Amino acid sequence: MSRSIVVLALLAVAATAQAETRVGVVGGLSLARMHMSPEDPTGSFETLTGFAGGAVPEVDLSRHLSLSLEPMYVRKGSDFRIEPDDFLFDQGFAGSLRVDYLELPALLKVKLGDGSVRPYLLGGPTAAYRLSAKASSMGETEDSKELFKKWDFGVSAGAGLAFPVGAASAFVEARYGLGLVNVGEETSENESVKNRGVLVLAGVSFPVGGH
Repeated sequence: MSRSIVVLALLAVAATAQAETRVGVVGGLSLARMHMSPEDPTGSFETLTGFAGGAVPEVDLSRHLSLSLEPMYVRKGSDFRIEPDDFLFDQGFAGSLRVDYLELPALLKVKLGDGSVRPYLLGGPTAAYRLSAKASSMGETEDSKELFKKWDFGVSAGAGLAFPVGAASAFVEARYGLGLVNVGEETSENESVKNRGVLVLAGVSFPVGGH
């Protein structure tokens, strides 16, 4: 996964001298949810809403293909609920796991059509470094970095719509992220916790050069 990101980054550097380059900003909502395998019948993970935002360097590889490297802050994790049982918890309770990452997606964008308003498809690998992790429940918050590994790797895919705004290009998009590795630090050999989520984003980019 990390090799794929490096290869795509080198392609972007090589293409910069012969293609238009744009830079901009992007931000929006992160709708995150952790997936545990096997599922725990005494508890459940639910969608956690957070923020995502960062920078957008993008290089055109051709008229219909571009490469975007988007370093961004993304909040992942989950809301959770623990059901009452006959052993530890005589009453159910809810809380949240908020895990903040610095994420680097390397996304190929396939632009459709030739008009000024252009839909596009996107996809590629992602690498993410854990910045912080906190667990909150029953009015208390604790640092929980020891529960999560520092690195996460996955893939993202989605679709968007780009349109001109003067000399700039604005866009809206949605993408689904699928974590491929176990991010749980204290899981057993047969257990795994993986990040999943949807990003709903909007942004703007400006041309900075090219031929």
